[in-house]
Amino acid sequence: MREDIRYNKQAITLTHASARGKVKRNAGNFTRGSQLFHHEILMTWAGIRIPLYTWIGTTVLLLFVLGYFTFKNHEIHLVLMKLLSSVWGWMSLDPMKAINLTLPSGQVVQGTMSMVPYHPAVEAAWSRAIQVTVSSMLGAAFILKSYWPGRFSLISATVA
Repeated sequence: MREDIRYNKQAITLTHASARGKVKRNAGNFTRGSQLFHHEILMTWAGIRIPLYTWIGTTVLLLFVLGYFTFKNHEIHLVLMKLLSSVWGWMSLDPMKAINLTLPSGQVVQGTMSMVPYHPAVEAAWSRAIQVTVSSMLGAAFILKSYWPGRFSLISATVA
């Protein structure tokens, strides 16, 4: 009699059109807690991945759209200068580097890299950037919640 392949734990080769290599029959016993934990993490990630990627993409799209309609001339540059000065300080580069900061009025302010985050125009532009970022994140969450009404609930109410 032929040996039963259900219990011999040998790898078999798939023959259908979507074959992706060898599949192990009976993945083994979950004898260790780490195997169970790893399996649960992988299964959770498999369920969260697509909604999370969709939320991130929708957030980025809303961020660009809201930023386009919210920011005035040169305010994006002020936000980018704030980010540059933060990275500059984090890298411990020369805080006394001379810069020219162009304000929304067109006026050029000469100063140092360490003074950029504390300039009133930069603070105003940064607070507006934080508002736009939070608004786009919340807007994306509400858009996805209305698009996938049952997918994000812990208990799905399916009626047979």
